[in-house]
This record gives sequence, structure tokens and C-alpha cells, in this order.
Amino acid sequence: MLLFGVGILSTAAILIRLAAAPAVTVACWRLLIAGAALAPWVRGRLSRRGRLLAGLAGLFLALHFGLWIESLRHTSVASSVVLVTTTPIFLGLWSLLRGEPVGRALWQGIALSVVGGLLIGWEDLTLGGGAWRGNLLALGGAIAASGYLVVGRQVRRHGSLLPYVATAYGVGAGVLL
Repeated sequence: MLLFGVGILSTAAILIRLAAAPAVTVACWRLLIAGAALAPWVRGRLSRRGRLLAGLAGLFLALHFGLWIESLRHTSVASSVVLVTTTPIFLGLWSLLRGEPVGRALWQGIALSVVGGLLIGWEDLTLGGGAWRGNLLALGGAIAASGYLVVGRQVRRHGSLLPYVATAYGVGAGVLL
């Protein structure tokens, strides 16, 4: 299953780039299909606060996929994927803002990610066109994914995982629709 998951994630950006549909449509279908695939296994419930937080998480998820998939129309697949996976940087910054302890490894990871992002951004400046726009969209996707994860951490206190995910995916698909 791990190899299957890695294979799917490794090819997603390439397949999305080849799609002729608008980015919002691709993102909506992605969330609808994933939500439908999980629906048969949803057991348990979320509290009222859990449902509200799952809805907020769904909004962040819709923003993540909408921004990231649109970024693939404006920059290289490599740049888009590297930049959208900078989510840990924003999670680390969120932890700092909340006064949570941040280890040395996180600082090293943030520094390495920033240097890598700058190198990619510099290279894309030489491509001309709208590569910079795609890079900014991918970073926006990373920030939105961070919001999804931060809210998701709070939702887990109000119910089990599958109802949360199903709600978030449903709300995300609805927002994109």
C-alpha cells in the first residue's frame, strides 16, 4: 500500500498538468472522488464544534488544491511540487507564533527549504512568462495546506478521523463546485 501511495502521489502533478479541465474542476473532482471512496467506512460522529472546524478545514483544503493545481498551469511541475511541499515551514512558523517548542531540526529544515525555494525561484525567473505566478500559487497552496493541518489537529479532539475527513472533503468539494 505504501508503494501504491507513493506511486500515486509521484504521478499526480504530471497527470494533473496533462488534464484539459480547469484547475478548479480538477480539484473539485479530486475531493469528490476521495470523499466518495471514504464514505463507506465513515463511522462515528463529530461534535458541533468538530463539524464547524471540519468545515473550516475543508475551506483550507479547497484553497490548497485550487491554488496548487492552478500553479501547474504557470510553472514547471518540479517547481510547483517542491514549493507546495514547503508546508512544514509554515507549520513551524505557526508553532513559533503559538509559543510551542521548536527543535533544531525544524530550523535546519526551514533553512534548507528556504534556500531550495530561492534557487527554484531564481531559475524560474530565467524561464520568463508566468513562472513566478505559478510559484506564488504553489506557495499559497502550501500555506492553505498548513491551515488544513492546523485546524485538523484541533478537530481530532471532537471526534474520529473518518467523519472529519469526509466532512472536510465534502465541504472542500462544495466550495470548489
